[in-house]
Amino acid sequence: MRIGLVSDVHCNAPGLEAALAQLGTLDLLLCAGDIVLQYRFSDDVIALLRAHNAVAIQGNHDKILLSPHGDGVRRSGQGERVNWEWLAALPLQRRLDVDGWRLLLAHGAPWDEPSSLHCEYVYPTDAGRLPRIARSDAEIVVLGHTHFPMLQRQGSALVINPGSCGEARNRDLLTCGLIDTARGTVTLYHLEEGHRGEVLQEAMLPARWSEDAISAAG
Repeated sequence: MRIGLVSDVHCNAPGLEAALAQLGTLDLLLCAGDIVLQYRFSDDVIALLRAHNAVAIQGNHDKILLSPHGDGVRRSGQGERVNWEWLAALPLQRRLDVDGWRLLLAHGAPWDEPSSLHCEYVYPTDAGRLPRIARSDAEIVVLGHTHFPMLQRQGSALVINPGSCGEARNRDLLTCGLIDTARGTVTLYHLEEGHRGEVLQEAMLPARWSEDAISAAG
């Protein structure tokens, strides 16, 4: 399977289009949240995600826009109703079985409080929070929120942050990621407008989960 990873689009439809062009033909597209901005909606971004049958979650900006804080945006008439409904129906986290790997998709930290409009930042150098992710009962953990791309092993888990394809904060990098289960690899890409992006980082997938392995482990 070829699984595209995007996050923190923040209403940037051209950025999302560039990521999709870089990723090519996909079997599955995952979006780790912050699809919109807390003060602005985007039909174009949501139409692109819906057209690709994206499996997405809400980020903190999405939650804020859907909360009473977003009343002004809703009253302004921004966005088609069907796209608002699609956004509102997204969960805050997802657990998936992806070609035999247990995958957790979260925006900030896996332990974030669902009722809160805030998310914790988990940066590549966060020695305090990163080890907690190893206890998430998943071989692959996909996060967003920081806009910083990340590929790190934590225990038996591979922690992936595809960065942001919509709002650069890390050396002006717009980024996305690809899981290729046939090759057993995860690749992070730097997007360059009008050009094919360059590979930022690549890692091997962790050992595949199986019922036999769980039984053998006792």
